[in-house]
Amino acid sequence: SQWNPDTAVHEGQVVSAQELTVLLQPLLTQNSRNLVLFLQDRLSIDDFTYFSESYGNKNPFQNVQEILRSSPSSLVLPAVNCKATRYLVSDLQESGDWKLMNLTNLNISQLEVNASNPNLLVVQLQPLSSDLKEISTLEAIAENDKIIGRVTMELQEQGIHFSVIYTALRPSRISRRTDVVAGVRRQLMAAEEEDSLSYPPLNVTTGNYTCILFYASNFSLKANRSVLIDLTNATFLTQNVDISASECSDSNTTLSLKYTNPVNGISSLEI
Repeated sequence: SQWNPDTAVHEGQVVSAQELTVLLQPLLTQNSRNLVLFLQDRLSIDDFTYFSESYGNKNPFQNVQEILRSSPSSLVLPAVNCKATRYLVSDLQESGDWKLMNLTNLNISQLEVNASNPNLLVVQLQPLSSDLKEISTLEAIAENDKIIGRVTMELQEQGIHFSVIYTALRPSRISRRTDVVAGVRRQLMAAEEEDSLSYPPLNVTTGNYTCILFYASNFSLKANRSVLIDLTNATFLTQNVDISASECSDSNTTLSLKYTNPVNGISSLEI
């Protein structure tokens, strides 16, 4: 294993940002530096047992659990401070000369990785249902699990050696059965914080001067009165958004946001 048994994290312990940096060092210093970050909006450690055992033969974490079983080395962190996961992408970028690749469900089939350089692949998983209906959440988790399976299978077929982090920006907020003890746990899990969740601001500059700072804890909209589009991660975390059409002058200040393939069925979105 890449981790010493003494580094085990126990139930109830919340890993800080500094501790997370130390724990991730084996991934950043190994010879094969290809790292895949699967980023979900919310997830909790007991989701694995709760959803796997509550819906009969439906196992929404089939691919994730298979990766954990087949991996020669894995580390389970029951709880990670929200600030640590919120800034994880930027912290990873600063840790080395990574080639950053932002992937969506639409461009996985065109995935090509140059293994001669360190690659950081950030896969934005679809947000879970906001109506908190468990069946909707189950379906969203199952769909994300399929995406995880597709990405890892594609990399394996290309002969790419890689490491995987599966985490979320915040914990789930659904009711739990108390008679089930968690068995398989996810790699990283965001923990509750008392302060409100926020993200690094989107910054629009003119020369060396800041013109616009865009803050939000959630940035979502509904298209055609039915399609929910969560733009929070793309806007603030990976900043996979084109702001070049924004204007800053003495008479006009306009924030322009352009997204490519924000969700299935919508190839372009401009706000």
